[in-house]
Amino acid sequence: METLQKSHTSTHKPHTTTTINHRVTGSHKTTGTHRRTTGTKKTHIGRVATSLLHHGKKVANDLYDEGMNKVGHAEDTVKEYSDELLLQIQRKPFVSLLIAGGIGFLLSTLFRK
Repeated sequence: METLQKSHTSTHKPHTTTTINHRVTGSHKTTGTHRRTTGTKKTHIGRVATSLLHHGKKVANDLYDEGMNKVGHAEDTVKEYSDELLLQIQRKPFVSLLIAGGIGFLLSTLFRK
């Protein structure tokens, strides 16, 4: 193992101060380009995030509006059926009383068991 280390160190070229400084800090030209590239990436990501946020809000608003329309429609349907039920009860009160009594009897026998 020592021979490998010796041969490795003998073929290894020492770094100059300029090479080390360039690797650690980078040249001013490279650093400026890197900062511009990073800034451009951040700006692009910001625009994409903003666009995604607006799209998400639009979808949420559309779903909310659609849900409210369906709830309104269901409310109207329930109102129509309840109005019709009230008219049927007023037209035939005796039949309605018998139906209600029958339903009550069935429910009471089911809940006893």
